[in-house]
Amino acid sequence: MKYLLLILLLFCACCNAKILLISNEPADEYRLFTKKSHSLESDTNNLLLNQFGRDYFDFKIVTPAKLNQLLTSEEPVCAVSRLKTPSRQQAFLFTIPIHLYPSHRLYYFKQRTPMDASLVNATGKLKSLASLMAYYPQAIIIKEVGKSYGNTIDSALAQLEPQNVAIRPYKTSAQTIMEQFSEGKVDFILAYPAIFQQSFPKDKAHLVGSLPIANNLPHLEGHIACSHTRETQAFIEKANQMIRALYPTNTYLTTHLKYLPKQDHTLITRRLAMLSAKYQQGAAK
Repeated sequence: MKYLLLILLLFCACCNAKILLISNEPADEYRLFTKKSHSLESDTNNLLLNQFGRDYFDFKIVTPAKLNQLLTSEEPVCAVSRLKTPSRQQAFLFTIPIHLYPSHRLYYFKQRTPMDASLVNATGKLKSLASLMAYYPQAIIIKEVGKSYGNTIDSALAQLEPQNVAIRPYKTSAQTIMEQFSEGKVDFILAYPAIFQQSFPKDKAHLVGSLPIANNLPHLEGHIACSHTRETQAFIEKANQMIRALYPTNTYLTTHLKYLPKQDHTLITRRLAMLSAKYQQGAAK
C-alpha cells in the first residue's frame, strides 16, 4: 500500500510540474506578467502569458549560454522571444509566431558615412555589409555576441574583418548601443526600427539614415521555444490556440503599431493579416 501511495504521489507531482519559463533579457523580470506597456515583445508576450497566469510557470532570468543548455534538457522549459532559425528548429519546439516586427536595418550618419549609390540596389536596399566595409575600410559596426540577427545578417557579420567589428556582450542595453553610435564611437549599428525609435536621441534622429539589408527577411517572427517534453507539448498546443484567437483582434494589431514608425504601419498591418490567415488555415486542416 505504501508503494502504491508513493507511486501516486510521484505521478501527481509530475502532472502538476510547472514549466520553467526563462528569458535572457534582465528587464523581463519586471516586464512580463504585467498589464503595463513596455515594448512590442513584452506586451505581445503578455497578451498570451497573462491568460495562463503567473502561477502556471516558474520564472527565471538566465544567461544566453544557460538558456540554450536548459532548452536542451529533459525538463519542461520554455524561453520567450526566440527567433526560429534552422538549427534551433531542429533542437527545440516552437509556438506559432507571437509577434512580428520589421527586421534589422543598417543605421548610419548621413554626413559622416553617406551611402554611395554603388552600395544600394535598385529596390533601395544595402547590397551587402561586405561592400559597405570595402567602401569604408576604417568603419566599425557593432555586433552583440550570441545574438541572432537572422540567417542573412549572421552570415554577413561572420565574413567581416575583425577590425571592422566592435564586439559587445549579448543583451547590451539598447540605450548603451545608441549612445555609442550617437557619440561616434562606432559608425554603423544594426537595429530594429521599433528599438531605434524608442532609444535614439530625438534631437539627433534627423542626422541619421537607414537602409534595409538585401536578401534579408523584411520581417522577423518571435516565438516561444521549448524543450521536448510532454508538458511543453501540451503547453504549445494550448498556447497556439490562444495565439490564433489573438491574431484577428484590434488589441493585437494596436500593440504592434504603437511601437513602430508610421511608415511601417500599412505594411505591418498587411503582414499581420497574412500571418493570421496562414495559421488559421493551418489549424483548419
